[in-house]
Order: sequence, then structure tokens, then C-alpha cells
Amino acid sequence: MSDILIHAAQEQASLLARRLRSAISSINHPDAARLFARIDPLKHPIPQLVFTGQYSSGKSTLIRALTDGSADVVSDSDIATDSVTPHDWDGLVTLIDTPGVQSGIDRHDALAEAAIAGADLVLFVVTPDLFDDAGVTHLRHTVDDLGKADQLLIILSKANTMTAAPGVREAAVRKALASTCGEEIPFVECDAKDYLRSLDLTDEPVRQQGYLARSNLAAVREAINDITATRGDLARYQQPLQNLSAVAAEAQALITDDPHESAALALLARQRASLTARRGRIDADLQILRSGFLASTLQAAEFFADGIEAIEDLPDGPERTARVEALAHNLNQRLDQAAGEMGQGITRHLQIQFDDLASEVREIEASPHARVVLALGQPLPVQGPTSAVRVPTPSGSSAARQQGTADWAAQAADMCKKFQSRWGAGVGTGLSGSSGTTGHKIVIDVGHFFGAKFKPWQAVRVAHRIGQATRVAGAALAVGAEVGRVVGQERAAVKAERLQAQRRRALVDEVQTQAVQIVGQAVGEVHAHLDPLFASAYEEIDSVDSSIRSAQTHRSSLTLELEDIRDQASAMASQLSRRNGVGTSPEN
Repeated sequence: MSDILIHAAQEQASLLARRLRSAISSINHPDAARLFARIDPLKHPIPQLVFTGQYSSGKSTLIRALTDGSADVVSDSDIATDSVTPHDWDGLVTLIDTPGVQSGIDRHDALAEAAIAGADLVLFVVTPDLFDDAGVTHLRHTVDDLGKADQLLIILSKANTMTAAPGVREAAVRKALASTCGEEIPFVECDAKDYLRSLDLTDEPVRQQGYLARSNLAAVREAINDITATRGDLARYQQPLQNLSAVAAEAQALITDDPHESAALALLARQRASLTARRGRIDADLQILRSGFLASTLQAAEFFADGIEAIEDLPDGPERTARVEALAHNLNQRLDQAAGEMGQGITRHLQIQFDDLASEVREIEASPHARVVLALGQPLPVQGPTSAVRVPTPSGSSAARQQGTADWAAQAADMCKKFQSRWGAGVGTGLSGSSGTTGHKIVIDVGHFFGAKFKPWQAVRVAHRIGQATRVAGAALAVGAEVGRVVGQERAAVKAERLQAQRRRALVDEVQTQAVQIVGQAVGEVHAHLDPLFASAYEEIDSVDSSIRSAQTHRSSLTLELEDIRDQASAMASQLSRRNGVGTSPEN
């Protein structure tokens, strides 16, 4: 399995879904068809990774290496690729090989640019010869004009064909990007051919490990994972895995023999399914609010850029300064308003979701399964001549507990009461909604954060910064550059309209860069409250579930299969959850 998580997570979900379908299809139960229909491991568009760079830079060889040689890519020719060639990677990821640019064939450049525009991730490949003027032009075009700075990874291929002092090559790349956000774009050196050589050395493990280490391809995969985690792309693959785990748990409840075990397992599965579905809706709400915030900040940035263009010919002086200050003030107000509305929206949506969850939990606790579990947790009747009073229990429950159910019954009943109190409290107390629940406390804490502590001062800083940069007539702000960088320092050959477009893009991108950091901080704060509590609830459910299953002396091969599916789905979901926190908190 590849360690590129956008592929590995989907590959794991697809494999587990096939196993789960096979397992459920052999269950003779009326609810099996319903569970079968809920299995859907692929709910998202296929991501596209686009490889670009100058001709003969090693793009095709790198694709073969990243896919462990499975991609059928032509390489080792003068200009190996003369068209945009998509390579299907197990139906989960599309790797797009583009023609080498600046090869003297204008059609190649146009094809590569079209592919880059629609990419989820761009891998810009260079050789140890690094950049000539044409290469620098293409790299800056990818960053400045195509707006791919936050989706770009620069890879120096064929690293082992020529030696260089540590840091020299990266310094050259940073220099090539000096007028853009070059300090923020990740850079990795690797040798894909050494990696491919290692694949043929399965009988020589020592040599194989040597070539693997020399290739440094693991660092390339790690950089790809970091970018996808920073952009939040990994989160969308977590929900299908949680769904598979929940379906497998419900399937296990269908095949248990003891009716009391069946009731308890069904209750646990329903509790887990309810939490999983609600967490999925919360994440969907957060994504909608994130998109709305970014759209608002983009509109504010475009309005500011329009205003700067309108005073393009206004000379330096008090009038220009006043106009720029008014535009910057308006920008700052709109950015702060967008952040405030996002915070209010998050609190409001959390309140709605946790109110709905509380209602679901109250329905669950009123179910026959919950009544059975709570009754099983009652103490057994006292035996002997001194037992004047006996505690009534449901018919058959005492016998079942005497046969082994008692080992897990008290734990299950305690967990059921705790679950009700944590997520569904308020019933019979005169309170409404989720008041008094853990969810209600989360809403209060998150609301307090956005009301008192969430001060996205980055918006003030960016408005001040670009305001300063545009007070001087003809000044151009480049992302990552010092304030006040002037148009006269640009290359003389660049046309005036291109400069104007680049300046506008720089202004808008500066605002959007800060907006991404602000929304990352907001979503990260919500996750910081939700993740530990949901994880704790899953652990408690799994603990009781494990206790019940350890009491079953005869486990069928089907039960073991479902357990393994659950374990593997949970493990991959946890890996995505850990990686998804990368890059969410901006520097203060």
C-alpha cells in the first residue's frame, strides 16, 4: 500500500468495503440488506496530481516511482511526453504527466498550463542543472499567474547523478522565487531511478534498503501528505472509514447468538452510528462555513483591488493617501465582519447539531435494547433464607446473567447511563435541547472563544500592510516580498497589462493567504473541543463491546472478519485524524 495518504486511505476503504460486502452477504438476517446498502467507501471526486517542469526533468520516472512501478509511463527519451497523459492509479488518484515546457514547442506549454490550472496538487520537477531563465519564468508563472502557491511541491529529481553542498540547491530554488512566496513552498531532493532499482532487489534486502535511503522518495511522499493535510484535504477521507466501522459493528450485532448480547451490541452500534453521523454533519457544516468565509474575504479583496486600480493614475500625495486609507479601512471592516459571521455561524450550527443529537440519544435510551441493558445491570436477587425482598428483573435476564452475561452487564449499564447523561441529558429536568450535555458545554466554550478570544488580528495586519504598499503610485505588492516593492524593479520585458494582472493577483492572494490561516484557526479550535470527546465516547463504546465479545466463547470466522475490518478502518481513520491537524494553527 502506498504511503501517500490520499491514495492509501481510499485504497484501504475500498479493500475493507469489499470484505465487508462479502461478510454481510453471508448473514441471514432481515437487516443485512440495509447494512449492505450503507457501504460506500468513495464519496468524493478523484484527486488530480499534475507533474510539470522542463523537458527531460524526470517527471515520467517520478510517476513510476511514486506508484511503485505500476504506472505505464514512457521515460528516458529526449522529450518523452508530448501530450497531457492521465494515469489512473487504482481508480483512486489521477496522476497527470504533462509535456516538458520550454522545449521549443509552444503547444507543450499550452497543454501543461491547462492541466496545472485544474490540479489538486502540482509537482514541479527540476534537475540538478536547476533553472535557466525559461525555467524560472515557468515556475513563477505557475505561482504568480496560475495561483498554485499553496498546492505546489518543488522536486529536484536525479539528485544522485551530481553532488552538491548541503543547502545549495534549495537556495537556488528560493532565489528563483525571490519575488514570490518562495520561502513557503516545500522543496525535496530525490532520485526516482534509485527507488525503481530498489524494487528489483527483493532478494538483496541490504542493497535494497541502501537504494531506498538514497532515493529519498519517502520525503517526497511525506511532503505530499503535509500539503494535503494543511489544505484539509485528508478530512474528507475519514468519514467513509468511520462509516465502515459503524456498519461492521452493526453487522456483528446481527450474528451474535445470545439475545441479551444482541441487544447490548445493537445498542452500542446505534450509539456509535449516531455519533458518527452527527460528527459527519458537523464537519459538513464547518466546510460550508469555511467556504462562505473564504468567498466573503475574496469579495473584499477584489473590491479593494478594484479600488486600487481606479486610482492607478492618481499621483502621490494627500488625496491618494486618503483614498488608500479609506479602502484599507473598508477592507479591514469587511474581513473582521466575515470572521465574526463565521464564528457566529459555527456556534449556531453546533447548537443545532447537538440539540438534534440529544433528541436522538433520548430516542435510543427509550428503545427496548436500552431497557434490556439497564435491566441487566441491576443486582441479582439475594439468595437464601434472609432474602425477604427480591429485585424484579425482566423474564430470562437472571438466567442469562448467571450464564456469563454478568461479567459485562454492569459495565454496559454504567456506560449506557453515562452516554445518556453526556449526550442526552435534559429529559425530565425541564431543560430543553441539549442543555446540560457535553455538547451544550462545547457550544458554550466555542461560543466564548469566538466571542472573547478569537481576534483575527491577521486581518488588521494585512489591511495595514497592503495599504502601506499601495500608497505610492506604481507600487506593486508581491506575496512574501517587502512592503513597497516597486514596478520599476520588474523585468523590462514584462508587458504592462501582465504587470497589472500580477499586482492585482498579489493583492488578492495576500488577503486570501491570511483568510486561510484565520479559518484554519477557527476550525482547529472546534476540532480541539470535539476530537477528544468523540474519541473518548468511541473508546468507551468499544471497551464495552470488547468485554461482551470476550464473553462469547465461540466466535465464528465471520465475527473475526468483521472485527478485523473495524480495527483496520479505525486505525486508518485515526492516522488521517492525526495528520489532519498539520498546519491548522497560524503563527501569532
